[in-house]
Amino acid sequence: MNHQRVYDWLISRTSSRPLVGYCERHHIVPACLGGSDEKTNLVMLTAREHFLAHLLLAKIHGGKLWHAASMMRRGAKTSRLYEIARSGHALAISNALRGRTPSPAARANMSAAQKTAQTRAEVRMKHSIALTGFKHSQVSRDNMSAARTGVALTQEHRDAVSTAMTGKVKTIEHQVAITNAQNRADVKAKKSASMRAMWARRGILVSTKEVK
Repeated sequence: MNHQRVYDWLISRTSSRPLVGYCERHHIVPACLGGSDEKTNLVMLTAREHFLAHLLLAKIHGGKLWHAASMMRRGAKTSRLYEIARSGHALAISNALRGRTPSPAARANMSAAQKTAQTRAEVRMKHSIALTGFKHSQVSRDNMSAARTGVALTQEHRDAVSTAMTGKVKTIEHQVAITNAQNRADVKAKKSASMRAMWARRGILVSTKEVK
């Protein structure tokens, strides 16, 4: 078997597909062989693909690559078992944290740590790379939308967003995406309902036609 050819095929098939659900970031050229953290050297793989990729790399290059493959095989003798274990572990952590309300002190510590991290260019780059090609499921989008509905932004938050957006030039693709999103019927309905609710709070009576 030509392991290099199989590895190249595995990497090439990931370039034009969105991944939904649990996935892992993989260095095409391993760091121990001089691979960088640039986007061109990173792909998102399913857990099973990630397992197979490291096994192929070990067979191609040997040496240190066998250590990485061996670590991934601990407790999982096959790629399918590895995928089940990794995705199950991620789901268990998610379920364990769901519904927990951090204490004010814990919130303050997390906020301070996040603000410090976001000022570092390498952290922002890692976040960008990790999210490249990632697509939330419809259930996840609905949950995020429900969580934000009715939440009023503080003036500090509004000022921070305004400062972050000042001077930014949107690409043509970004402008088209915004226009398409604003023209969706469900988005228009939400905006219409929001405006009616705002006017109702202010004691202004309007007809449905006037809102449209």
